Amino acid sequence: GGAMARRRTAARPKLTGRGRGIFAVAEISDEGGVMGGGSPFVQVGRLGLQILVVARVWCRINVERVRVRRLLPQTVFSGQDFELELEVENRKRAFSARDVVVSDRFLPFHERGVAMRTLPAGGVVAESFRTRVVGRGKVSGVGHRVESSFPLDLFRVARRRRGRETMLVYPRPVLPDALLGISFETSDDELGAGSRAHPHGEIRGVREFHNGDQLKHVVWRAFARTGKLVVREFDRPLPEKYSLVFHSFCPPGKMIWPEAFEHAISMLTGLLFLARDQGVPIDLCGPFNGWRRMDIADSHRLAEPLEMLALAPHEPSNDLSAVIAALRGLPGNHPVFVVSESPVKYWSDRIPDLGRTVTCLDNTTMKVKRSNLRGFRRVA
Repeated sequence: GGAMARRRTAARPKLTGRGRGIFAVAEISDEGGVMGGGSPFVQVGRLGLQILVVARVWCRINVERVRVRRLLPQTVFSGQDFELELEVENRKRAFSARDVVVSDRFLPFHERGVAMRTLPAGGVVAESFRTRVVGRGKVSGVGHRVESSFPLDLFRVARRRRGRETMLVYPRPVLPDALLGISFETSDDELGAGSRAHPHGEIRGVREFHNGDQLKHVVWRAFARTGKLVVREFDRPLPEKYSLVFHSFCPPGKMIWPEAFEHAISMLTGLLFLARDQGVPIDLCGPFNGWRRMDIADSHRLAEPLEMLALAPHEPSNDLSAVIAALRGLPGNHPVFVVSESPVKYWSDRIPDLGRTVTCLDNTTMKVKRSNLRGFRRVA
């Protein structure tokens, strides 16, 4: 969080509808008295003008030295609620601030902000709100407005300020349901070389012996006790790592909308959190980091890749050579996820055989390419 900017701008009171009415009556009365209507008309007219002058000065003084402090997190996720606190202080040594409304542009229209009947000299009012930011990237300079029509609603003054706070908005994590099951799978060719811990995963339980089961997995104590052959059953092991590759390939003559890019970035963010939940290390590359592989050994430390994705520009290209070079340069034998806002049908068949499982994703389609490239599974 931080304090609001204190750049001074002149807050000029403007006549309200009521103020314009009184001004018109005062002008007519004054002119009527001068033209022979008598001194009562002149006195009424001048009294009305004096009231307007006093109200104008008081209206301006009323919001002077009323300061707003905004407390908010430094990082949030797009579309997810966060807490914002507005603190309003009357720094005048004398005179209360009356009928003051503070509106903050971070808040939705129906919230508006903080409204105070009376804020005594030296007084402070604080109020918390739940709000959200749509979009991603760096947000700064979001303003607020302090306004009042006290006294008598003859003038209205609105003092606007731009905030100094800077907030980084991460992409919203999105993950297709179809990906949850496929992400745990590891082919038999990849066991050992591309998986972590026990090459057969964690022990889930036991089941009856079937032809083809390895004898080393038989539970001989159970056989001695019951005379039945049972074997240990293992969970599918998690891979030792995930490689995430993002691209914005756009075939000639095709158009990719910016909204599709934003959703694809959200899907890439979802993959980061999938790896975090599984405790699997990651490496990440794409045009947003010059195709240099970012290694994330601890998938619970995502601040750096999330910042990179929050600031990633849309850089469409009609050339896949950088993508292919990045894929061929990946070490190891672990699974690879290739993500793009461009439909999979435009580019998945041009991905080379890497001797590992490659999952190609766009905003609506998933295509899994096994290392032998015999068939694929498609989920829409």
